Order: sequence, then C-alpha cells, then structure tokens
Amino acid sequence: MFAGINLKTTNEFKEYKTDGELQLKRFKTITESNLRVYLKDGILDGRMIQDDWFPQIDADIFLSHSHVDEDLAKGFAGWLYKKFNLKVFVDGCIWGFCNDLLKEIDDEYCKQVSGTYDYEKRNYSTSHVHIMLATSLFKMIDKTEAVILLNTQNSISNAAGSITNKTSSPWIYSEIIATEVIRKKTLDNYRLILKKGQFMMEHASKDLKIDYNVDLKHLKQITDSHLIAWDKEYTVASNRTDALPPLDYLYKIIDPNLLKELTIAN
Repeated sequence: MFAGINLKTTNEFKEYKTDGELQLKRFKTITESNLRVYLKDGILDGRMIQDDWFPQIDADIFLSHSHVDEDLAKGFAGWLYKKFNLKVFVDGCIWGFCNDLLKEIDDEYCKQVSGTYDYEKRNYSTSHVHIMLATSLFKMIDKTEAVILLNTQNSISNAAGSITNKTSSPWIYSEIIATEVIRKKTLDNYRLILKKGQFMMEHASKDLKIDYNVDLKHLKQITDSHLIAWDKEYTVASNRTDALPPLDYLYKIIDPNLLKELTIAN
C-alpha cells in the first residue's frame, strides 16, 4: 500500500494523511508553559511534568518511525484508522514538543548572564527531559496491543553486503530494544483495558553521528502484500456478525500461528 515515494503525491495518500493528522490532533493536549505550577518547595515535580507533557493515551498501535518519514507515518495512521478504525500513536507527532519543554527549563535554570547556556546544567536538564520522554514511550509501548516499525532507509540502514541492521536514531534504537524486553500480555488483556477506557543535534563545525546495531529478528515483517490482503479480508469479514477484531486478521495473514500465540498467556 505504501511502497514507493510516488504514492505520497497521490490524492488517495493525501486523504489518508489528512485523516491521520485529524486523529493525531485529538490526542494532543494543552501543556502548561509556566514552570512555576510544577514547583514544590523550590523543586520541580518531574512526574507531574511528565504526565502533562507526555501523557498516556488510548491507542491500538504504537508506530515507530524516523522523523524524516513523518508524512508517511501520518498517512499510514490515517489508512489504519479509515480502513480498520484503529487508533495509532505516532510519537514524533504527539510528543514533538520535547524540545519546547527543554527550552522552557533551560531558559529558566541554565541561562547565564551572557545569554549563553551553562554546559553542565544543560546536560543535566537534557537528561531529565529525555528520561521523561523515554519512560513515557516505554509505557505506551507496553500499553498498546501492537508495535509497528516503519522500516525505511531513514530509520534502518543496511550497508551493501552486510547482514547487520543499524539505526542512527537513539529513539528508534530504544523503542526496538523495548519490544524485546517489554512484558508480553494476552490479547484479552489489551482489549479489556480499551473497553474500560472507551535529536537532531546541530553543531557549528561538525555533525554528531552515532549508530546503533539493532536486532530485528524478533519482529514480524509486514509487507505491502500483507497490508493489501488485510484490507481485502477485513472488508469482507466486517460485514459478518462473527467478525473478529481487525488486528486479528493481520496476525493471521502474517503468521497463522501468531494469533494462537498471542491468545495464550506467556
């Protein structure tokens, strides 16, 4: 469904992207820019900041992607919602104001009289904000039923002749690691919960580049043909009274044994 750069220019893709943007706007919350509301006895309440700036939301799918693929992520989120009524959490779109929070803190606590920022204090503030974001990301990965990685050259690179996958994004790296170690729950566990609730860093002289080796063997590959088959099968099945939840059809198409594995507690 989404292979090839040309698709991004089609009217159909633009409609999906618009649908995705509308969904993501509903997830966004108004955050408090006045840090004084988080002060208690002269100390900022980190948990309160995290809950306000990076809130947990109700979603079916966690979509991991490169910031370069933001339009593709929005379009895919719109397609999933329009076709299957599945709500998608796109971290970069919803929590993209991480740097806004960091600037609020740095302007208040790290700025020197000269107008520049104290290096040590900025390292300290950055570590706090990034830990808040990372913690919230892990909680969302644990909360959603499925995690999908947009595996493009922008997110995962593979040198010619190499069997090693790499990513230069620390966030994608941490999210893939989270999928390895996050607790496994049955499908009923996710669906009961839903029923109840119905760096880029710039430098003046050189760019900082860091790669992380990532292991994707534990992830199931989803191809265009899988998505097309999923769309067709669910379109037919959704008219029946015994229709299964939409993600079940995807699980069966990817691997006939996967649905059985996900139904049994680990």
